[in-house]
This record gives sequence, structure tokens and C-alpha cells, in this order.
Amino acid sequence: MGAKYATVEALSETLDVPVSARHRRKVLRALDVGSRAVDSLCGRGLGGFWPEVRTRSFDWPAPAHPAPARLWLDEPEHVALTTITSGGTTLDPASFVLYPDGGPPFDHVEVDRSSNTSLGLGDTPQNDVAIAGVWGYDLHVEAAGALSAAVVSSSATTIDVTDSAAVGIGDLLTLGTERLTVTDKRWTDTGQDTTGALADSTAAVSVGVADGTLFAAGEVLLVDSERIRIEDIAGNTLTVERAADGSVLASHLTGASLFAGRRLVVERGAYGTTAATHLIAAVISRHVYPSLVVELAIAEAVVTLQQQGAGWASKSGTGDHTADVEGGGIEALRARCKSRHGRSTRHQAV
Repeated sequence: MGAKYATVEALSETLDVPVSARHRRKVLRALDVGSRAVDSLCGRGLGGFWPEVRTRSFDWPAPAHPAPARLWLDEPEHVALTTITSGGTTLDPASFVLYPDGGPPFDHVEVDRSSNTSLGLGDTPQNDVAIAGVWGYDLHVEAAGALSAAVVSSSATTIDVTDSAAVGIGDLLTLGTERLTVTDKRWTDTGQDTTGALADSTAAVSVGVADGTLFAAGEVLLVDSERIRIEDIAGNTLTVERAADGSVLASHLTGASLFAGRRLVVERGAYGTTAATHLIAAVISRHVYPSLVVELAIAEAVVTLQQQGAGWASKSGTGDHTADVEGGGIEALRARCKSRHGRSTRHQAV
């Protein structure tokens, strides 16, 4: 199973429908279906757009082959080279050139002809070359807050973060050299309370706190049983959307505790990395997939959910409310994504 190219939150925003904890598993399945559909469309059945640390072995042509110097990597493509060996002999990575020049992703490697390096050093051409490093599409990441508590065990399955808006369910995160996948979010006390009462009115959108720097625009907070979404922050005043995500508008007393979904349930040591301990305030980054890949994964997931709701029929609803659930409008997006990010199939050759 590969990475999900979009989050539960992104799909919820697209549908304009809040995804309850009860339905998250169903939505995650739809996102996985959508992501694998993108892989298939773009010719990435053996490795998709996520980065994975691994070693791959390749046959090197027999000596009778005319002066070989190029190795096509097929799929997945290469992102960052760590080591390369031939016949068990470690070679200098600087003696090799990765192509295309604009990569990653790199689809083939050549021996630098100005060096004295050569391949085919083993007794047999079978699996003569081993290339270790990061495979996939790229290593594009963006900042996603930091740890609000140390991770003291490599077997811990939850981490606490400073910004729940920067991370979504389904995201691939990086902490140091470890990658983690987010499978769920849980509410945790922010340590901040309201400094004033809140009326049960949608016009009451100012929430006072002791320290506004501990919050982020876009975060959803839980106060009593009402969810409020932070729209803006000015000093220690949060401007919020009341009764967010379908919750019930209510009044709240001064000193009401504010909770946020900052406890992440994670799968540790993802995609060839090793689970480790991490210090408090360690910087978190999230992997960023190409925009067309994200949009198509969401679109495919939406179609999947619609077809599930329609019993896999081609239409849902009746009369004027009949809707097409075959995803006809998705074809142009599929074509654009394949044109931009699809790879040409190729047999390994020199």
C-alpha cells in the first residue's frame, strides 16, 4: 500500500461536509483508492509519488555488450543517491551522473566518462549493480509546526504537535530522518482557556486567550461540545467561525478549556526509515505532492464515495436532483495529470 496523496480534511473541504471520526476509515479507503488510481494512470504501479528509502539491484550487461555506460532505472524513479556498488564493491557516487538534468525524478544513471569508474565488477551480470538511496518522485516538503512534547520511545504511536491545521489525516511527515504517516487525530488540551464569556450567537466571533501565539489560523478548536474554527489572530484575540463542522452553537463561560486536534496517531518508521526518539520542539515537515496529483486523487475519491452511496449505479437521486456519479468531468483532469506526471513504460536497457 502506498501513500495517500490527499488528506481527510482536504476531501472534507471539497465535499463541504464534515467527516466524523466514525466515517474516517471509509474516507481513508476512498483516498487510497483515488491515490492508487493516480499511480495506475501515471504508470507508477511499483512505486508512486512518495519518497522511499531502499536499495534496488540491477543486472549489468555481459562483457560482450558494446561499451555500456547507461542504466535505465525503470520504476520507481530515483530521487537522492546514497551509495552505488558493483559486484559488492562500493563506488564513488560522484563518478555517476543522474538524468534528466532537471530531476528528480531521475530515470537513468550514467558512468561519468571523465572518471575511471566502471560497472560489471562482479562474477556475473545478475544483480551486479546495487543502488541505495531515496526512490520515488521528489522530496518537496513544507513546514508543519513542531513537536509540543518529546517522543521518548521509538514504539510510541502518538505524537503531540503545535499546529493541528498544518497536518492532516493521511499526511506523510518527516521528523529528523524518520517518516511517519498520520492515521488519525485526537483532541488534547491546549493549556489555554477563554478569557471571556461567549454568547450563543454566530456574531460572537471574538475569543480571548492568554497567548495568541500558541494558535494558528485554520485550527479547529473544541470548547465544551462546540467546534470553532480560527479565521484570524490579532494579538491574544482569535476571530473564529462558530458552530464549525456541523457542531451545535452554544454559550460558554469565562475560563472554558480549549482543545485542539494536536495529538496525532501515526505509523512510525514509514517507507524504509527507522523509528527514533525526538526532542521537544523538533521541526516537523510534511511531504507535498504535485498539485495535479492531489486534485486528481481527491476527485477519484469523491467519485468513489458517490458511487458507494449510489450502490455503484451511474446516477443518483431522482427528477431534477439526478446527478451523474460516473465522474465524466474528471477526464480532463486525468489527461492533464497523465501528461504532466505520467512516465513512459520502458524495459530496462542500456
